[in-house]
Amino acid sequence: METLNTQLTPFVIRFPALVEQLYHNPPGATMAGQSIEATIHNHFAAMSAAHHTWKREAFYRLLMVMYHKKCYGVLRNPAYIDVLANISRFGNKTAKPIEDWTKDSLTADGQLASLIRYLFATYDVPQFMEHVYAESNIVHMLWYIQLGRGDSVLSLCAFPAKFTHKMAHEFRLTPGGAYSIEQAIRRAQALGYGATQNLAEMIAWSANMADVKDNTFRAKFIQFVAKNARDAQFAEIESVTGYVADKYAETNGFKLKGRSWAALVKAAREHEIEKAKRLAAEMGGDWAPLPIPDYEVVSDKDTFRIVQLLTSEELYNEGVEMSHCVADYDGDCAAGDTAIFSLRKFTEGTEGYETLATLEYRTEEHSIVQAKARFNEYVSLEAEHHIEKWAKLNGIAIDCDLYVPYDAPQAPVAAAVAAVAGGQAAGMPRIEPRIDALMAHRRLAQQQAQNARNTSDGGEIATIVKLILFALKIVFVISRFGGSSTTEYKTLPAMPQYENAVPATQVTEDFNRSLDSILKEQNTLRKVPPAAVGR
Repeated sequence: METLNTQLTPFVIRFPALVEQLYHNPPGATMAGQSIEATIHNHFAAMSAAHHTWKREAFYRLLMVMYHKKCYGVLRNPAYIDVLANISRFGNKTAKPIEDWTKDSLTADGQLASLIRYLFATYDVPQFMEHVYAESNIVHMLWYIQLGRGDSVLSLCAFPAKFTHKMAHEFRLTPGGAYSIEQAIRRAQALGYGATQNLAEMIAWSANMADVKDNTFRAKFIQFVAKNARDAQFAEIESVTGYVADKYAETNGFKLKGRSWAALVKAAREHEIEKAKRLAAEMGGDWAPLPIPDYEVVSDKDTFRIVQLLTSEELYNEGVEMSHCVADYDGDCAAGDTAIFSLRKFTEGTEGYETLATLEYRTEEHSIVQAKARFNEYVSLEAEHHIEKWAKLNGIAIDCDLYVPYDAPQAPVAAAVAAVAGGQAAGMPRIEPRIDALMAHRRLAQQQAQNARNTSDGGEIATIVKLILFALKIVFVISRFGGSSTTEYKTLPAMPQYENAVPATQVTEDFNRSLDSILKEQNTLRKVPPAAVGR
């Protein structure tokens, strides 16, 4: 195709002829490149010459108007040509003739904004919405036209959020600048739910908020943030939003009810750490295996395998499954100082496998220095059997504990009977319980708790003892100085079963002696002379 794109003809001279030629060319193949000519050609090529012909007509008129108004900054930029093409999509909805527009700005951005307002905004439209014609969402461009002709925000077609009147009002008051439609919607929602201006801005500019895809759930989440995170920092907003977006995508039913903002912040930080580890594992390297054969033994319906882990990602997955920190060993593995092996059990008819143990092999010692089950527990007796068999086959030493049996403590009744019988109860041999590390920790914790209770209760016990002693002292004084009693007590007849009982007089004398001893001790504690008691 012959064009006027030559270096000998100035742009301002050849532009009208170029537009005229491209306008009359039938739609067809696109032109490669990002030149002005290729951009205009491709837009005309995408517009039908038989249907919706007003698009081609509007695009042609816009180009020529911008040329005659000497808006060369617009016409020299392919991105601005794209804006004119988007405006032409609605060439049949303009409120005023294109040719009557008057240039009132010296910048290309200002000229395009002025043109958009002139063509579509009979009523005020938020300034930030002028940017929609530089994007690709046709619905957003239509919203500008609807608001420009006086429609309510609540009546906009295909609007993704359920707005209140306050939200609609705040949406129209969105400040000018680089707000996107989605950011303006989030800001208006937050303000409608009672957020402060500062918090609403943070919600609007949260990049992770766009990852919350479900519109209904996003509105609930914004309401939750507006209510519970008034003093939050932007980093917290962004962190929690990313966590919630990921969890909702995983479960498709993440619930906010019953959660506090502090709990979400904590969970989000832990989630970020895990994501960082995961990313590091995925981006981490791999290493050559040590010359130690893998292990496989088939027993009935079970197959046991010991395999060497050879990538950072494999270590990470092992650590996640077993809840320990084996992922941190990738550097040692890459250096060849360490090798990590995984003992796995495959059961016929069951999908996947069960990891029984993670083994750390130290190259210099040629030995297994760690063997851990889930949560860093000792391995099972079944795992111990296969680890020892594999190690023996390869001449590997085992320098760590494997299976450690756990003896449960005796039941209370059995323990009591054993204590009374001197270790023999109902013909059963006395069992000496083994105190392993776990039981030792538990008993130490119990003893510390009891000591704490004794310390805190000591003051109260001392006070109670003093009160009791004071009451006994009053009884003693009354009995000595209250005079003789006229009450007569009848002597009960002797009963055979009580013939050997201690006489009542002896009990009374013993009590009085005990009471005297107690009072004397009490007076001594108070540092009061014994003679003072009788006065």
